[in-house]
Amino acid sequence: MNAQKKPIAQKEKTEEEKKAQFHKEVEEYHRRYAKTSQAQPAQAEPEQVKAETKPKLVYRPPNDEITLTTVQALISIMTGEPCHIRPHKVVMPENDYGPITLVLSSSHNIYYRVTPNSCQCQGWYFSQTRYGVGKCRHHTSAFPEQAAENCQKIADIKLSKQGEEAGRSAPASMPEKLDAVKLALQQGGISYKSISQDTMGQGTIMIRFPYAENPTADQERKMQRALALGRAATGTNNVYVSAM
Repeated sequence: MNAQKKPIAQKEKTEEEKKAQFHKEVEEYHRRYAKTSQAQPAQAEPEQVKAETKPKLVYRPPNDEITLTTVQALISIMTGEPCHIRPHKVVMPENDYGPITLVLSSSHNIYYRVTPNSCQCQGWYFSQTRYGVGKCRHHTSAFPEQAAENCQKIADIKLSKQGEEAGRSAPASMPEKLDAVKLALQQGGISYKSISQDTMGQGTIMIRFPYAENPTADQERKMQRALALGRAATGTNNVYVSAM
């Protein structure tokens, strides 16, 4: 009797093992299927995160373009006369929104709305993005005084970066120093009479301005700015200014 039960027990155990193996394979199949269905989003996620961490600067033109027809109609409304010309710029009358000038684009038949602190063009956008200060041809045409201040701010920012590099590799020879001072004043928008090695002092540079017996406040500021730019460009204090 015992000899007959042993094979049956072995057979029942084998069936149980088969069932267990079958369930294991089913679970493995579902696990692999779940991973496959999620594989594509998992691969796309790093690209999405990368795009979010490093956004690309994209200029978006104005939603509502100011066309030549619109400007001509506006001039007709203000003057009461038909307008058939293509004006370069239109200064708007004083209003509660501050000074506004419409300036014609150089490459498109549209106008940009320009204020003392803004312009709708691409050049202003990238200048504002790069330096934190806007600069463009339209703004210079509409508000020259404010544009000159912005140019000086940008020149100071550029000079500051150059000064950091100059600290590591300051110009050594006198010709190199003279060239560095000339470049700094040019970028800073400072006009001068001459720049040369000062014969009265060894290794010094003199920036000369047109003679002024009693310099104005504006001339004094220009000279002080030239002094700061020249010393920053050479990395030394051996730079002086004179209007004598």
